[in-house]
Amino acid sequence: MSRNRRTLSSFPAKLGILLIAAITSISLVAQQAPKPELSEKVSESIQAIGKKIVEEPRDLDGAINDINTLLAQVKPDSYDTAYLTQLKAQAYINKQDYTSTIPLLETVYRLAKEYKYFGIEQELGITWMLAQLYVQDASTEKNTEIQSTKFAKALSMVREWLSKTKKPTFEAYHYAASILYQQATGGGAAKEVDKELLKQAEQECQNALTMNIRAREQIYQLLVAIAQAANDYETATKYLELMVAANPKSSQYWTMLLSMYLGSAEVLPEGSFLRNDAYARAVYTIERAQSNGFMTAPGDYQRKLACYFNSGQFEGTVDILEDGLRNGKVENTQKNWELLSSCYLQLNRTQKAIDTLVDASKIFKDSGDLDMQIGYLYYGNEQYQKALEFMKVARDKGVDKNRTASLLFFIGYLHFELKELDEALASVEKALEVDPKNQNAREVQRAIKEAIDDRNRNLKKDEPAEKKEGDSKAGEQTKNAQQPAK
Repeated sequence: MSRNRRTLSSFPAKLGILLIAAITSISLVAQQAPKPELSEKVSESIQAIGKKIVEEPRDLDGAINDINTLLAQVKPDSYDTAYLTQLKAQAYINKQDYTSTIPLLETVYRLAKEYKYFGIEQELGITWMLAQLYVQDASTEKNTEIQSTKFAKALSMVREWLSKTKKPTFEAYHYAASILYQQATGGGAAKEVDKELLKQAEQECQNALTMNIRAREQIYQLLVAIAQAANDYETATKYLELMVAANPKSSQYWTMLLSMYLGSAEVLPEGSFLRNDAYARAVYTIERAQSNGFMTAPGDYQRKLACYFNSGQFEGTVDILEDGLRNGKVENTQKNWELLSSCYLQLNRTQKAIDTLVDASKIFKDSGDLDMQIGYLYYGNEQYQKALEFMKVARDKGVDKNRTASLLFFIGYLHFELKELDEALASVEKALEVDPKNQNAREVQRAIKEAIDDRNRNLKKDEPAEKKEGDSKAGEQTKNAQQPAK
């Protein structure tokens, strides 16, 4: 299947809400920590700065200025710096300026790891926030190489969090899988996906599935996206089947499942069991969707009959078309009438195929192409006169310009079969005027001319005999007339 596919959401939550909640949590824990302690000057200013950050009306720029003033007065590697920097990061998060937040949290992260200023829970919180910020930053990066680096940093943070926490979560594994998927596909822009990264993404999804008794919908969405990227239609349909079973009222999932079965059929050998099985599953998908109120438009019935036809289920195609063309479930187009006729031919019901095209010609009255097809079918039945009648009707109505020469040639050929040589030659020569390179027409033209020559020779052979008899009688009469009377 082409890469042009539906995109499922890759990341699990709104970044701003998560970050604010997490960093606020860190601030509160840090304020409660007995060791290490803030300097007296910083302690005296914290409450006022905190109000500017969290209380309405907020004065975020004022809080940042106050923090900058204090930072200039404390040691760069001190606990004061770590604490004030994370407070400054919170102010920037409240401003939704995530780009400015990243270097601040990187400083906090470095100091926390090097000097153990915060406990393990606080460190984990900082690590988790950095992961989210790196993802946010990578998602807006246009340079693919830089983007890949930023995703790698995000993944490193998530994996560090998972390695240190005592309680791994569904969200963390899902986040890791989402990042890996983005890396593997280049955010959807990669010409070739990284299959190894896709495998890792799938494994993280499996880890996420172990976190809940009842699997969450978004993990299956991601598993489907991973399988799609790997062109693994079988796996993708497996997860989509689980999704429609859990949520049969989602039109999106039914559409995706149908597209997956149709896509898998297209890449399988024509006429193979697996291809026909994929079409059968596609039909079953449409029928299940219809029982839930979806896929009831004419286009959906069109896809259904296409599945039947492409898998050689001509009886099923006939059933859909016979009813659909009359009750409006299938579009009343010339192409569909022609398809119905073709199905009857496949079922060896030639007269029914002809009758179908005749019915169609009454609806599409200006279409000479239909009459031309009827003529071919009568010719196949060796009913040359009927074939000629419809071919002439097609000529009078007009057909697609690419078929004009063929039509004129065939009319000439039918005249030839019916021994109507002069009409045959005239029509074939008209065909050659339209298409001088038509070799079939040239060969038939020669055959017709030879037949005409034979006819003319035969006429000449007959003509002297009659003339001789006439001349003999006339000569005798003349001779008698010239004899003198006795």
